[in-house]
Amino acid sequence: MTNPDRLHWNRRRGGQTVSSKLWLQKRLATGTLTIRVADVLPLEQAAEAHRRTEAGGLPGRLVLAV
Repeated sequence: MTNPDRLHWNRRRGGQTVSSKLWLQKRLATGTLTIRVADVLPLEQAAEAHRRTEAGGLPGRLVLAV
């Protein structure tokens, strides 16, 4: 995950501008940060994961299991 301290952009939420760092911190603290996972692949299939990611169209992230 990107270090929240390095995020500088803002996003509009309900008419208010909210710092992305604060947005992330709130969701991490409340346990409401959700990540969509398209598939979990063994580390040995890292090349396949890379190909699938570059091809696009995934409904979430690919996770490599170590």
